[in-house]
Amino acid sequence: MTQLICQIVHSRTEFTSVMQQLELFLGSQPEYPLCCSLDWLDAWLQHYSMGEDTLWMQLHYASDQLVAFYPLYLKKTPLGTELRFVGTGEPEIAEVCSEFQDFVITKGFEQSSLTLFSASLKPITSIKRIIFDNVLANSISLHWLQQHPPKNWHYHQQYHGERFVLPILAEQHQQIDALRQSTLRRYARRFFEQTAIEMDVCTEHKDIMLFFADLTRLHQQQWQRRGKPGAFSTDVFQQFHQVLAAQLLEREQLLLFRIHLHGKCIAAYYGFYHQECLYYYQSGIEPTPGLQNIGVGMHLLAMSHARNKGCSHYDLMRGNPTGYKKNYSNQTQQVYTAEATTAILSTLRTWKKQLKQICHKILP
Repeated sequence: MTQLICQIVHSRTEFTSVMQQLELFLGSQPEYPLCCSLDWLDAWLQHYSMGEDTLWMQLHYASDQLVAFYPLYLKKTPLGTELRFVGTGEPEIAEVCSEFQDFVITKGFEQSSLTLFSASLKPITSIKRIIFDNVLANSISLHWLQQHPPKNWHYHQQYHGERFVLPILAEQHQQIDALRQSTLRRYARRFFEQTAIEMDVCTEHKDIMLFFADLTRLHQQQWQRRGKPGAFSTDVFQQFHQVLAAQLLEREQLLLFRIHLHGKCIAAYYGFYHQECLYYYQSGIEPTPGLQNIGVGMHLLAMSHARNKGCSHYDLMRGNPTGYKKNYSNQTQQVYTAEATTAILSTLRTWKKQLKQICHKILP
């Protein structure tokens, strides 16, 4: 068996120096997660300051050939250090919602790479918690943590919903007919009967801010009606996505468009292309009299654009199994958050939870 060598990247400068190697490596992988893409990771490193946290990306080599990539960092907390995926662990109001991240390992090197990774953790006694947010049930990282948590640690796994994916069919009418709910099919047909509807797609860097202004406004209005702040309420979140969108536009991997009715913007859409798939990330929609369920028309327009690019699938990403996404697809994958903690930390967290429940019962 070839002995692997581990390189650990601790800073964005070091990350930049290995990006070319990583790009070649990821390009050789038949599948790798969207949020492991270099554009995503670099944008996060630019805008989410490490502060007291430490980048801890691992690259494994076999005879000078890169064979594995672990996009991780060490997050400092009052209860000890956490090992997390890059792009997770921010305050909820500013989180970029990384989903389906994983270790990326060349086929045939899984066992040797994971053995080396496990060994690299043992000397770092400050780590009190390992947590992988929103990972797929068949992910390498989830299986590793299930089977190899550090000795005497407590393992916990929480179901977080489903990943919804549907095939992009050859014709628009087939895509409409494939919708799982008759009401949705009817709304879709009525949407495309509207002759006053227009779609404009962002194709120039100078227009990104204009499109994002409409996206932010419409998205925030939706959440404000629910009494919540919404994702675009923080500057760091907006700056991250503006930089990411510019990078993706350069690579022809961005889909940012608006829908207008009689000249008024009634919807904005933001998604990414990755490995022959279009990923839906965010949108904003304004309720419009006489035009029911604008969302279905928006998604069908997105799929039409993806069809023209030769994509095979449309990924709605994580959602509630009883939410609206189930009307589009029955092809789902379970999503979990998994964690392993030291026995002491697990006990402290249990006490904290019990104390919170007691206070909730006592206090008005």
